[in-house]
Amino acid sequence: WEYFALDPQDDGATRQARIGAALDQLCAEGSLSRARAAEIGAEVENLFHIHLDGSSPAAPEQGARSFPRTFFALRDLFQAIAGRRPLALILEDLHWADLLSLDLLSLLMEVVPDAPLLLVGLYRPERDHPCRRLEMIGRRKCPGSFTEISLEELTPEESDRLISSLLGADSIPV
Repeated sequence: WEYFALDPQDDGATRQARIGAALDQLCAEGSLSRARAAEIGAEVENLFHIHLDGSSPAAPEQGARSFPRTFFALRDLFQAIAGRRPLALILEDLHWADLLSLDLLSLLMEVVPDAPLLLVGLYRPERDHPCRRLEMIGRRKCPGSFTEISLEELTPEESDRLISSLLGADSIPV
């Protein structure tokens, strides 16, 4: 959203023009072919529900074939952006992520060994959530580039100090 300089107040034509301009820049720099940029543009527009005729956006295509096409478009887009300058993607609260989101993250891990792309995934160690498999996937898909950092749970005293410092209070009433 930010990369394309999109604004919630923009109409469909403005959004499409901004996406096109950003993709044109990637083409001019040799990061994307024109054909691939057009395919990525269509997927991004569908993802952002952009319609030029001003009609109310329909639900994006959600058939079995649309997700892989969208995933590969996003992978190629992030790889092209990272080819211009290092890119960091920060993904928070993955313990709430659905399987499709985790599959996209797994696909993006394939780019890490070949591009200056930093993926940071934050999640709670939920025992039965599929995000727990991210460590195994990361070690397999980007060996030598994967690091897991586990943080211990805060004690009640540490939690109190953290909240107090964030709120600017000396102590939190219990």
